[in-house]
Amino acid sequence: QRFLTPLIGYENYVTNGDNVNVFLLGLDFMYRRNSGFTVWFNNALFLGNTSYTPHAYYPYSRSGYISGWAGEFLLGYSKTAGRHQFDFGAGLQTTIGFSDASFLAEFAALAFRFDYACFFNGKVGIMVCITDGLGYGTAGNSPGFMNAFSIKLGPVFKL
Repeated sequence: QRFLTPLIGYENYVTNGDNVNVFLLGLDFMYRRNSGFTVWFNNALFLGNTSYTPHAYYPYSRSGYISGWAGEFLLGYSKTAGRHQFDFGAGLQTTIGFSDASFLAEFAALAFRFDYACFFNGKVGIMVCITDGLGYGTAGNSPGFMNAFSIKLGPVFKL
């Protein structure tokens, strides 16, 4: 079974005190086998606000707008119970974004995703998903351990 989900959502990136908050507009693709094995390919464009400290010795933070792309490749398991579908996946998450004075990059972070979908009929429903990624990246001008959290909502279509 194949599922296509256009999503809107919110994502937050934090590293060493620097913070990026973005609005997501994405398109997720999920493939599920009868055994429950599931694969996700997710893409999203984002636009938002970044707050960062330009240099370690600079006592004031700066802010600005940032835009870019976020993607995920996840493997997991899916279970259905009537009209309800529950999914869990783990895999890789990556992000790249630019602003006038800062940079956002997260390469191959370990991501965990939880989905819930309720189908109105056999082909159309609504889905909410939460993803948390842990890895190494740069937000603003501070490279280091990065936590990326997102929550997304949208219709789901069974193809």
